[in-house]
Amino acid sequence: MLAIKLVAGLTAGILIAGITPPAGLEPASMRFLGIFACVMIYLLTEALPTYALALLLCSSFVIFKVAPFSMAFGQFASDTMMLLIGALGIGAGISKSGLLNRVTLNIMQLFPGNFRGQIFAFLTTGTIVGPLIPSSFAKLAIAAPFGKAVAENLGMDKESKGAAGIFSAVWIAFGNAAPVFLSASVWGYLVLGLLPSPYKEQFTWGHWLAAAWPWGAVILAGSYLAIMLLYQPEQELQLSADYGKKALNALGPMTWNEKITAFIMAIAVILWVSERIHGISASLVALCAWGLMLSFKVLEAQDIKTCIPWDMLIFIGAILNLAALFSPLKIDSWIGTVAGPHLEPMTSNIFIFVAGVSLLVYLARFVILSQMATFTVFSVILIPLALEAGFNPWIVPFIVLVSSGVWNLYFQNTVFLATLAASGDMTTHKQMTKMSIAYMLISTLGLWACIPVWKLLGIIP
Repeated sequence: MLAIKLVAGLTAGILIAGITPPAGLEPASMRFLGIFACVMIYLLTEALPTYALALLLCSSFVIFKVAPFSMAFGQFASDTMMLLIGALGIGAGISKSGLLNRVTLNIMQLFPGNFRGQIFAFLTTGTIVGPLIPSSFAKLAIAAPFGKAVAENLGMDKESKGAAGIFSAVWIAFGNAAPVFLSASVWGYLVLGLLPSPYKEQFTWGHWLAAAWPWGAVILAGSYLAIMLLYQPEQELQLSADYGKKALNALGPMTWNEKITAFIMAIAVILWVSERIHGISASLVALCAWGLMLSFKVLEAQDIKTCIPWDMLIFIGAILNLAALFSPLKIDSWIGTVAGPHLEPMTSNIFIFVAGVSLLVYLARFVILSQMATFTVFSVILIPLALEAGFNPWIVPFIVLVSSGVWNLYFQNTVFLATLAASGDMTTHKQMTKMSIAYMLISTLGLWACIPVWKLLGIIP
């Protein structure tokens, strides 16, 4: 089976690379498209590990004279990659210090101890702590056991409606709602890296939030209503009055690592939000914050090796390098010229464009089980069409990102499965399928809610 996958990808690549370049493209462009097709087939069929594909992809650009070495590998030293490395380092420090546990408990005890109050508590807490750690799985790995403990203390049986509701709130708030903040997941930085240079500089931490908050507001409000409709237990349940206090007492007083981490993060967030005022790039802020955590021993040398997913970073760097070659090889303008007229009915109306892209991604995810593959293919192909239509290209990867995080099929979302395991299987995938369908509808409505704000910000005409 592996041999068939490898031969299929190689054959497609050779055939496409050998095609006579159409008007607007050059032989190097066709070699690029051949390499791209080969790698996408391997990615979609999971023929090779993603980090291996990353190295082969960039090396092939140089070997087959598509681009010089400095261009084929240049994005590994880009501002986006440095920002991502620094942010992941910060996330590792926050997780190791235990600060996230304390912040989560302090926020959650402010809410009523019944089912409604705890659903609202998880949705609120996930939103507040979201931008502090750019790893959804790291946050979910911490929050999921909290969710299980709350469900058990409310007297909910495993796999009950109420337990599924608690899990839904944890999953949405600490996971799927992440795109509302640039720094809440690695995906935000990948979106940023795919943008052409003039547009990339526009999306500071604050500008991203200004463009994404309507989607986030609709996701949180809609998810709350969906959970109440789908999973509310038949009888009223109540946590003990001192549940939160006991949990905080079990943590003990704040440690030195928690205090220094809280101070570093407070300064970092302030600098991120005010980037347009002081001009210090978000990547420098992230790297300095990570450096301070290492200096104050919040993180040790071995944590650099174990707490940062270097394999994922290598793949992300390769995707950024791939996207950076579209413009020099004139592939973006060629796609816009060829496909633009056929998609004009969709791009002529922003509401139809948003719903159309979302629907395409939802359908594709039934066939393409890899979220990364779905995101890469749709983003790279549709960004030129957005530019041709006069849209800021940011909307394409943002729409694709929020639409690709569904979990309709059991093996469709690996982070979902990992969160389910971290929760002690407090619910089942079958119970959660209803919430995935609700999420698709709510997310599309949230994207529509963004349109007036996008107009005000000049993101769309």
